[in-house]
Amino acid sequence: MKKSEFRSRTRLGFVLILAAAILTALAQQGFAQEATAAITGKISDPSGAAVMGATVTAKDMDRGTPWATKTNTEGFYNLPQLPIGRYQVSVEAAGFKTAVHPPFAPVSYTHLDVYKRQPQSGTTI
Repeated sequence: MKKSEFRSRTRLGFVLILAAAILTALAQQGFAQEATAAITGKISDPSGAAVMGATVTAKDMDRGTPWATKTNTEGFYNLPQLPIGRYQVSVEAAGFKTAVHPPFAPVSYTHLDVYKRQPQSGTTI
């Protein structure tokens, strides 16, 4: 093998290895991206006190799928990794009216606080 042929093959090998490394790095970035959204917030009563144990449900308006969670002791809730879509959020808690937020499309991360009103009845906020 001639010296010039050896250099040519060495360059070609280097270019192929470099291209493979770049493609691998780009492919890993693509897998890291998620096509999901999250809705988080705090549920409070009219005085600003946290409503513990309230059921927060985000209904996917396009697919009809409900995603539910409960508030923690501080009234916070988190609905992570929701498929992209339009959601109607409702909040139910004993002794309070059911609160319903009209459909909206969360973008990546959406913060939605809801203030509950008493007394209990079937009305919508």
